Amino acid sequence: MKLEELKKCIEAGVAPHELIIFIRDPENFLTKQYIQAICDVNNLIRSNISSLTEEDTAIGFVMDYSDTLKVLDVEVFDEYLDDYSELTDTIVVCDKVDKKIKSKVEDYIIELPRLLEWQIKDYMKLLAPHMDKYDIDWLYTAAQGNIHRIINELDKITSFPPVEQKLAIEALKYEPGSDLFYTNTFKVTDAILKGDKAALLELLLHRDSADVEFMGIVNNLLTKAKQILLAVYQRQGLTAADIGCSDKQFNFFAREYAHYPQGYLQYLISFLSEIDLKLKSGLLDMSKDAKLDYLITHLIA
Repeated sequence: MKLEELKKCIEAGVAPHELIIFIRDPENFLTKQYIQAICDVNNLIRSNISSLTEEDTAIGFVMDYSDTLKVLDVEVFDEYLDDYSELTDTIVVCDKVDKKIKSKVEDYIIELPRLLEWQIKDYMKLLAPHMDKYDIDWLYTAAQGNIHRIINELDKITSFPPVEQKLAIEALKYEPGSDLFYTNTFKVTDAILKGDKAALLELLLHRDSADVEFMGIVNNLLTKAKQILLAVYQRQGLTAADIGCSDKQFNFFAREYAHYPQGYLQYLISFLSEIDLKLKSGLLDMSKDAKLDYLITHLIA
């Protein structure tokens, strides 16, 4: 059976009773969703088993499997049977099927795909209809696309009345100790290079909880500006190794910053080199917050 067929069956309220072998999705999210849907449609209760022949063992004789969806969860499915067609209301969940039995069970295999970004974001919108696109995009990025973390955070957010959910999201973003607070040196560097004023102004407003180091920003930004200048405007005869990056980064710089103003890159390098010299000479005697203000206000003016 193909996944499309299974989906249509479930939507029609007639989930199959024969053996299904799920090659689990990387997030193990769709797998759980389909198993629960089959239980719901067929009015069954999930029961984990240790082998496909458990019903023939001592434990099987004391178990009533009549209203049960039996689920065998293993990394590699390699259990050999003469006839798999006799199995009913049984699901195998695995990462792969052993090649020794694959030809015997290939008609029962359904491979579940990785969730795509748009699918996860659509699901987020379904779970939290009062969240706007900006907050959905932020949460997806902060949770690194991990559907389980996303659902966990959405459970917290949607426990608040709709009018208070925006405040709950802001708390996740900026509260010290929040595991989703994701501002760091590299993100600040990217925001400066992209001229993302909104992100930088938010950083200034919430600098107390920002996990960034001023010197780290200066060094990272200075290095990156030099690499981009070389990769885009002076790449003739240069290799990735020549500018201290990987081939992938070299090609990314050349593509992503192809139309980046050369004059601004030169200004960045000059300005940051001056800051670096002042810091090393002790001439930039400011607090951490003042240094961050000084840097960002000069670069987003």
